[in-house]
Amino acid sequence: QLTGDADYDQVDVAGEVNLNYSTLELAVGYSPNIGQQFTIINNDGSDPVQGTLGYAEGSLILVGTDAFRISYIGGTGNDVTLTRIAVDIWSGGAGAGDTNWSTAANWFGDVAPTAGDFLVFPDMTTQTIATNDYTSGMGLGGIMVSGNAYVLAGNSLVLHGALVNSGANNNFDLPIALDDSLS
Repeated sequence: QLTGDADYDQVDVAGEVNLNYSTLELAVGYSPNIGQQFTIINNDGSDPVQGTLGYAEGSLILVGTDAFRISYIGGTGNDVTLTRIAVDIWSGGAGAGDTNWSTAANWFGDVAPTAGDFLVFPDMTTQTIATNDYTSGMGLGGIMVSGNAYVLAGNSLVLHGALVNSGANNNFDLPIALDDSLS
């Protein structure tokens, strides 16, 4: 549970850390600053963390409108850390008549994404049609689709980071290219 900058649950471990069959349930009682890091498992030795908390290294975890990246090689190189990262989260707030990515009302915080951003299409919206109306070839930091029955359509884009589809029955009806570092 993260309830403040210095007030959060942490496990200090002496010896081997084996997370097989473990899961992470994350509750956030406030909105941490972008870039803020939380060491949730502090491993005192030099041995690496074995297993995961249900999320692969570098995965995004979305809690409401806050996004965190998990690492099992964080801190001193063998700690489990969560880092708050900036993402643009689709709300579909403009309604069925406007499904464009460039419409600020379609994003939480009413700010449309810009080149290089990481986009999240969550399970907490009813407007699941989202159209990339930006110029073809726009570069994005990554896309995560955790909701179901999304249709991502429109102009082509280039991904400089991950494409994560953890939802079901999602359609990617737009050309997606990976930048050279990912291909």
